Amino acid sequence: PGADRYLGGSPTDFTGDGKDDIVTFTRGNLNDAYVATSTGSSFAGTSIKWNDFFGLNGETLLTGDFNGDGRDDIVAFTHGTLADVYVSLSTGNSFAPSSKWHDWFAPAAEVAAVGDINGDGKDDIITFTHDTNADVYVALSTGTSFAGTAIKWHDYFSIAGEFPALGDVNGDGKDDIITFT
Repeated sequence: PGADRYLGGSPTDFTGDGKDDIVTFTRGNLNDAYVATSTGSSFAGTSIKWNDFFGLNGETLLTGDFNGDGRDDIVAFTHGTLADVYVSLSTGNSFAPSSKWHDWFAPAAEVAAVGDINGDGKDDIITFTHDTNADVYVALSTGTSFAGTAIKWHDYFSIAGEFPALGDVNGDGKDDIITFT
């Protein structure tokens, strides 16, 4: 798993200046995170190491503003039997050391996603079971963790072979679930 996971885009404004930056996760033996910030017409200089250990092989790595401070952070879904979720918050010029924000989310080969589904300005985590049950579970961000046990928000959505995604399709300030068949 890992290379065959379905991944949609996620926001990457790590500095909070309104321009999306780019991030690279080295994985392998180093597991570093590098960022090149946007100038609006190019990416500044060479990429700079923002975190010294984040994102192991097989984990899903995404981004989102999990604490609502206007800067996008990074998140790792470990999957497997641990199914932990780690977040590393952006300081504007680096990612702070990661901490566990959820203890059981997106196990096995579930498809993890990020979006602000309740419109509170903090990105939440979503998982699509992507199997014959096709359930969708959510854990809302509190700003310092993802709240409690994941809650089923939809009973049948995005079966295996479909591409799940999120976006605010009706403009109400809350991200909606989307699937491409």
